[in-house]
Amino acid sequence: MYPTVPPFSCPWAYGPYGARPYPPVDTQQFSHAVSSFQSLILSANQVLSSLARPAFAHQFMAAAQAGNHAEVDRLLKSIGSHADIETSYTPSGVAITLREQAAAGSPCCSLTMHLRWGM
Repeated sequence: MYPTVPPFSCPWAYGPYGARPYPPVDTQQFSHAVSSFQSLILSANQVLSSLARPAFAHQFMAAAQAGNHAEVDRLLKSIGSHADIETSYTPSGVAITLREQAAAGSPCCSLTMHLRWGM
């Protein structure tokens, strides 16, 4: 009445008509994402190098703790990174997300750094 499933198989991978068909492997988009992510790592290094400078770190933290989003954005843009940068912060730290756009305009990859600055 019901089809039998061989032992040690993956029954969720089979439908009533056999194995699920997968599209052919195309690594073009994946290769672009890998290349873009390597670029994001370089941008992240630029951001971290700037934040490692005490004067810049003081300006950044003071603006963030005051809730001055415009100044935080201005400071991060002054670094010269080509990636889109988003920040969110709390009294205990900051999350900095760098995003790279794909050729079609949709995001292909992102890198988020969580940095702690308080308790």
